[in-house]
Amino acid sequence: MHNSTEKMRQTTLFGGFVEENKFYVLGFVSIDVLKLKKEVWFKKLNASQVALIDKHLKESYSDF
Repeated sequence: MHNSTEKMRQTTLFGGFVEENKFYVLGFVSIDVLKLKKEVWFKKLNASQVALIDKHLKESYSDF
């Protein structure tokens, strides 16, 4: 059973708490746009990478 008034937190295998981060979905792009390695599962993007995504999405959806 779960008490819905309790706040749950993700923990590490060693019992420490994982820091909570807010994230935003900008859109879905190929790893080729950001020039990421295929083995990368997640990455914090820098400003130039966010700009590349923005440019790519604007170009991709300009036809609609």
